[in-house]
Amino acid sequence: MRLFRSIPRNVWILGLVSLLTDVGVEMIYALLSTQSELITQIDIIINKTIKLCSE
Repeated sequence: MRLFRSIPRNVWILGLVSLLTDVGVEMIYALLSTQSELITQIDIIINKTIKLCSE
């Protein structure tokens, strides 16, 4: 307990900001990767449809 109290307040704030930044980046990355997978699947469906219609 004494160890935690010896850490300056600025260090705690910097650590909290860093943690929140990491969480935000991970959320954005997950959102973008999900969208790119969806776009890839839509592209595959479009290409297969075009191939079926051209035969």
